[in-house]
Amino acid sequence: MNNNPAGNHLLACCVGSAISALLAFSSPAAEAGIHLHGEIRVPAAGQAVFLYDPSGFPIWGYSPCGRPIYAYTPAGAPIYVIRDIYRGCHVPAWNPRPHYHGPFWPAGVCRRHHAARLTP
Repeated sequence: MNNNPAGNHLLACCVGSAISALLAFSSPAAEAGIHLHGEIRVPAAGQAVFLYDPSGFPIWGYSPCGRPIYAYTPAGAPIYVIRDIYRGCHVPAWNPRPHYHGPFWPAGVCRRHHAARLTP
């Protein structure tokens, strides 16, 4: 048996990601596919990219396992579930799409145009 800690971590992350995605989205969003997202690109001068999860909620992007990153903690760690966002977290500055009907950010978050990610 191959005992590869890095491989095992990646597998656990991806399995957890798939299960979380199935539980987090309503059935229409799950049927649409967990990796679908919308994006809006601004011409070269602005260089802004606005990403959304399948339900239309703003995200920073996706983890290597395909989980949407909704926010970053004040220390820079990614947050993968909307309900885990708390006061002081860094969230995208753009609003949800008009068709989005779900939880929103709590009061006191820091809305930014660029992710405040943890540097390794």
